[in-house]
Amino acid sequence: QISELYFFVGHSRISAMAGRQKIHTLMCNHIVEAEKTKPIVGILTSKVELRDEIIKELSGYFGAADIIGEWIPFEHTNYYEDEMGKNLKRSFVSFEKLIQPFRANDFKPHTAKIEDKFRKNGKRTINLDAGYLDANKVVLMTGKHGGHKIAVSDGVWADMLLWYNKGWVAFPWAFP
Repeated sequence: QISELYFFVGHSRISAMAGRQKIHTLMCNHIVEAEKTKPIVGILTSKVELRDEIIKELSGYFGAADIIGEWIPFEHTNYYEDEMGKNLKRSFVSFEKLIQPFRANDFKPHTAKIEDKFRKNGKRTINLDAGYLDANKVVLMTGKHGGHKIAVSDGVWADMLLWYNKGWVAFPWAFP
């Protein structure tokens, strides 16, 4: 039985302990703490008048909102139309309190409960995509598996959508 695995990424030694969910990044014999990140939530809906009520619900979990983006038409796919209708718009909201990135795997169950509160006749009226932003990337948590997504807990995958390289660059699978 293997009790500990090591592999190297750049100058970092990564230790994955069998039987534990903790991964240590060791650099120069010190554990490097992940930098805190800015929680964000994308709100997708055709009912833009619900935004204040949605943000109030989100603030109960994430804390105070600090930036609320403009509504942008969401015309990249018709995937959500059967459930949520046409003329969908998306707005992003960020929150004041910074978090460790590994805490983001807890976002999806909370946003799913909020989505359920806004259901009409069993259908969602809103879709909430929660994640985080740091100086290098934008990552959203999703309940949908995909080849490029990384499992972070049961039923939750991390989906890196943007990375910073002399400006924000979208990955091919991301909606602009």
